[in-house]
Amino acid sequence: MKNQNYILIVFVFIALLATQCKKKDINISNTSSIQYCPDKYMLHSEPYPDSFVKLDTNFQHCVSSPMVYDLEEHRYTSPIVNPTNPFEFIFMRSNILQGGASYELCVYNFCTNNTKVITEDFAVNSYIDWSVKDWIVFRGENSDIYKVKSNGDSLTNLTNTVDLCGDPKWSPSGERLLYYDESNYEYSICNEDGSVIESFFVSMDSYDWLDEENLIYLKSMNSNIYLRKFNIQSNTHQDLTVLNNIATAEPIEVNGSTAFFTTSKGMYKYESNQTTLIDTNYFTYYSMNPQRLLGSKILTRRIIGDTTGMSECEYYYGSFLSILDEATGEERRVKIPE
Repeated sequence: MKNQNYILIVFVFIALLATQCKKKDINISNTSSIQYCPDKYMLHSEPYPDSFVKLDTNFQHCVSSPMVYDLEEHRYTSPIVNPTNPFEFIFMRSNILQGGASYELCVYNFCTNNTKVITEDFAVNSYIDWSVKDWIVFRGENSDIYKVKSNGDSLTNLTNTVDLCGDPKWSPSGERLLYYDESNYEYSICNEDGSVIESFFVSMDSYDWLDEENLIYLKSMNSNIYLRKFNIQSNTHQDLTVLNNIATAEPIEVNGSTAFFTTSKGMYKYESNQTTLIDTNYFTYYSMNPQRLLGSKILTRRIIGDTTGMSECEYYYGSFLSILDEATGEERRVKIPE
């Protein structure tokens, strides 16, 4: 009888293991609906041309405003990684040959090497973000906040105001949206349908959700940059770190437990209560919107300024999307299909 009980226990244990393995396989299968293609980061990117790496630190500034020339046909800005797929991101681009006045909202997929214009008949002004529920939010040319699905469906006006609205950010759950409302100079939190839940005032240069109840933000004061946490419910602030003798800070982006941001001195990572400078190539290669892709790969917008012609009142400019390898320091620009 004891042997029979032992055999039964072993059988149940094996069955449980099999069930767990099956569940694990199902999980893998579920995530495999998103193509897994880390090799495409390299395949669909390339080193920057040597001709872009130009800098004359001894140039004499032009007395009048210099003529600005673009290095390539398009300017790219505001890359945002799909929060459920590290091989896909949205971005804005303008065509210089067509005047460069308006932006298209596009999505690019590394696995398929495909670029899709999401808002073909609707101009995008600025400020984009992507939720885990596949809603993309942006500010339109009329300064209202809109949302749209990544396939271009269900374009919806969320604010309907005559005043400027900006910097919309989805909460981690995708159920709430925070944006700046210039009609009352406050930040408003709304539901997915745009109905306002609450508003509050706080002075922030740039921010992102840390979790459902807390924001992480940058504030410039007295030539220093303060990285802080703000609890929405208690309306309290906590200093996380201070960067001394830095005048400007650019948008902050949170990926899981890591926050990335750029300043006039370089790209920083805040993780496990530690602030690390991870890239300092910032005179000819200024960057914005750094975010984690997969592993050590970071997606960022890289702005290149060639000052060699400044004494002749010429300035060459380029705005690209880059993959920076945090482990090796190698950087490559993404070859966006046009």
